[in-house]
Amino acid sequence: MFFRGECGTNTLYAVSTANGREWSDPVNLTEATRGARTAGPPFPVVFGDRLVVVTRDPANSRIGVCRSADGANWSAYETVAGTENEEHPVAVVHDSRLFVFSHGHGGMVCAVSCSPDGAWGGHEVLPRTAHWPPVPVSMGDRLVLLVRDYLDPRALVATDVETATVTPVAQVTRTPAVVARDRGVTVVYRSDGGFGSVDLLGADPWGGQVVGDCDDLTIVRYREHRLVCRPLPGRPRVQVVGPRTFSFPTGDRGPRRCGGGQVIGDYLAVAVGDDVEGVVRFFDLRPLARGAAPVAAPAVVDAPGRAVAAGVTAISSGADRRYVLAVHDGRAVSIMESTPAPLWSPECRFTTLFSAPHREPGGLALLTDAAGEVHLLCGTGERRRDLRVDFAGERLRECGYGVRIPDQYRVERRSLSRRD
Repeated sequence: MFFRGECGTNTLYAVSTANGREWSDPVNLTEATRGARTAGPPFPVVFGDRLVVVTRDPANSRIGVCRSADGANWSAYETVAGTENEEHPVAVVHDSRLFVFSHGHGGMVCAVSCSPDGAWGGHEVLPRTAHWPPVPVSMGDRLVLLVRDYLDPRALVATDVETATVTPVAQVTRTPAVVARDRGVTVVYRSDGGFGSVDLLGADPWGGQVVGDCDDLTIVRYREHRLVCRPLPGRPRVQVVGPRTFSFPTGDRGPRRCGGGQVIGDYLAVAVGDDVEGVVRFFDLRPLARGAAPVAAPAVVDAPGRAVAAGVTAISSGADRRYVLAVHDGRAVSIMESTPAPLWSPECRFTTLFSAPHREPGGLALLTDAAGEVHLLCGTGERRRDLRVDFAGERLRECGYGVRIPDQYRVERRSLSRRD
């Protein structure tokens, strides 16, 4: 935590904690940086592998900066030329640059940015006035400023820095706070009626980034990632789209291609095959959290024939927890059950329970509801894409599973259509 000391000295201090209860003694950063001082609240931000503290220099009202790689050793204090007589600097990292915005003369919003090598760009005055310092927000490929309008301070608006597009947000009485979310931010503000909040969503991180043949692809979600199973011949791969976009191979060669799949917990089940035979492979998705590729699980299930799509769910719990797997070969769906072992265990093996005819699916998934009942949902492959239960209820019930059609659906011509 960084703070200003006595008003007469404008000394910059820092304190730190490992548990939120016990704090270190204040460190005098004015001494550690050979001159850093601040005429207002300091603004810390992480930029690359450095902790950067942005200040307003009391001597000339320039923007001041000091940096540290470890919080103990600090660079010499510097001020940014061309930023004289500006107040309340705030910073944000966007598109691999450090942007600093400040409140200039007449309410104008000023900006200056820095590259990772420490070189500062030119000073700009944006075509935007503000009643109080802006709140900068990086939202994917957009840099947005939340500002209270200079002529109407109660009007909070969001301004796109690149396009200058202005979007009304709320009526406020104070500068808002911002909480980062998966696809944008939640803006918390104070108004005459108390506190309120509103979500500002950026572009979906996988929108427009799915490349290649999009015919009959399957997209499933795992946390902030989308896993795209594309039916392209050659060495089958699954594309991962999210904070980092890449693809990983399934380990198959020849004419095989990826089919449909489903995520259960931290695992992806995906059908892989050619026009004659196929398998279902499982991948541990947890390495995605650190930017690494998923890891293949030992379980590899041979399909009765082709493998066009696969769905998976879990049944029971504890030591008796098992998996139910559905595999579509283009003409029929086969239902399999595992031994009571986790997917990462070599002891996890699947046995076919039964098969039933079903034409080419538009999609396939297995679901277990809160009562422990298993539901098979699959598309018809026709233009209407109705959901069907051609055989699931009766045949699964014969195998000891209680299967029912959820009350919010009604059966018409053996297909399920949602009630309004």
